Amino acid sequence: MLGFGAIKYNNVGVPTVGVSAADIVDAYDTVMEKKNNYIAVKLANDNNSRKRAGAAVIGANAGLLQMAGLFGIYTLVKAFPKLNNALIDKFVIKNFDKWIKIAQKNAPNESKLYQLGVALGAKSLVAMGIGAGLGVAFDWYATARNTIINGKIQNTKSGEEGTWIASGLQSMYASTTGKLTIKNAIQKNDDGSVTIKFKGVNKEYTITKKELKDASRAYITRTNEDGKVVGFDKKFSKGDGDTLAFEVAFEKYCKDVENGVVPKDKHLHTPFEKITEDGDMLFSNGRVDDLYYLLTGKESHFLDLSPDSNNDNVMDIYSKASINKFIREYSQNPEGFACEIRLKSGVNDKIKVRDKYYQTHNLKTDKAYAVTGLDDKFVTISDTTKTRKSFEIPIERIKDSIESINYVEMS
Repeated sequence: MLGFGAIKYNNVGVPTVGVSAADIVDAYDTVMEKKNNYIAVKLANDNNSRKRAGAAVIGANAGLLQMAGLFGIYTLVKAFPKLNNALIDKFVIKNFDKWIKIAQKNAPNESKLYQLGVALGAKSLVAMGIGAGLGVAFDWYATARNTIINGKIQNTKSGEEGTWIASGLQSMYASTTGKLTIKNAIQKNDDGSVTIKFKGVNKEYTITKKELKDASRAYITRTNEDGKVVGFDKKFSKGDGDTLAFEVAFEKYCKDVENGVVPKDKHLHTPFEKITEDGDMLFSNGRVDDLYYLLTGKESHFLDLSPDSNNDNVMDIYSKASINKFIREYSQNPEGFACEIRLKSGVNDKIKVRDKYYQTHNLKTDKAYAVTGLDDKFVTISDTTKTRKSFEIPIERIKDSIESINYVEMS
């Protein structure tokens, strides 16, 4: 268990909360994730383990830390009564006084220090019990929310692995053709399992309810050079059960390739041979065209405008005229394409652009954006690490900032 000295509130960041309910939920999830991650890291290092503690243990320690923090407020107010107010008095001072009175009643002949220790011990046990219960409850709720299979790709927050999978699914789901392709690739079974069909490699994988729940709870351990645990990252995405199912199915395929069960398809770029000590398949280096090929069986097209491309023939093929041609074709047939864009490097790996409502956004150049809408005036892009965020930007404001476009013709 964590001791009182383990409290370091500066490690628990509080993000800026937006005005929408969805942003509030995201902010709350971020706070809880950081708090739980801090506790999990401390427990792992205290126990010389690389394994993340369970929800009940993390919750119990969170309850203990909360109680310790409140006791700190209690002692501070007792030393400086002017700091007291109605809220603190009701929920902190009177609450601790009640427990101390109970200890005094049950041990009247003991010293005040002993009575205080008994009161704190009893209150700590209660706080730990409540914390453990809440930890299990929140874990159950989050797992249930993250494993809903409904054929819809929405509100995905990518984990350590599979950002390109979320990007590909998000860009495909933007059209009726893409929605139908995804619907045909995912099948719910009577026993609660789900079957994912990869048309491109002629393989399908069935994922049980337990496997999906385990994936929702899976983490990858980050360590420093000394082998000390410095963090735990979500292995798979969260927020959308369908995206999670595709990621788990792809990992099954990766393992089949690694074990020689099936041959590696020449159309895929994923480094299947890279597996961590924990057996985690590192497929985060895949590309969105891998997802397009898996679901459609069609090869993608890549338009490259990177400044370091100095081959005259390449520059002739992948010129600005090519991008203009693609924008025109996409606008005329939005049902026929799915694509992802990357932006040229800017200041501090960010580019400032204004959307159609003149609101300024800092778009990152070290990650991809899924295109979810495009006409002759505006392009709608979705953040592939948190697909809830999308931006509708005038084409002329972003066209010169595009470094590459990766797209597939679905029809």
